[in-house]
Amino acid sequence: YGSYDRKPLENQMIGSREITNNQKKCLEEQLEHSQFDNLPSSTLDWLKGFLRAVNKDDSAGFRKKQSPSVLLRYFSSMSAVLCNSKSILAPNSHVWLVLGDSRCTVGGVQWNIPTVNEVLEIAKFHSFEHIENIPITVTKENLVNSRNSITSNEIIHLKSPKPSHSS
Repeated sequence: YGSYDRKPLENQMIGSREITNNQKKCLEEQLEHSQFDNLPSSTLDWLKGFLRAVNKDDSAGFRKKQSPSVLLRYFSSMSAVLCNSKSILAPNSHVWLVLGDSRCTVGGVQWNIPTVNEVLEIAKFHSFEHIENIPITVTKENLVNSRNSITSNEIIHLKSPKPSHSS
């Protein structure tokens, strides 16, 4: 594939940072009106606070202004993955996700982006059982933007839900 052929595929990947202005606007409006019934309130509340902070930051650049919408799309996509997984996994199947928090400075304030905790809350929202978190370290090499890099990840160990029985 050439770069022109890859672009639509890359844009659809979970975690892609590419987003159009129309997508950003639509996601922000949906977030403001809490139109995401596939996300727990903790995730929506955090995203709303982050969006407010970014909108107040006059020094925020292009990527920073996109961050709340990109994160909303990421969390919503992870929710869809977990929801869909329930239908294909056998009850009590083990699932492991490797995740890491990141951070961002908004208006002079350091924001921790709680990816690990919010994906765990999303998993619980979909009735997955949390077994444990296993910390793993990340090798930091001589990276250009290493001050913002993730220095640790966690493996979240989950168990798929038992089927619900209707009477």
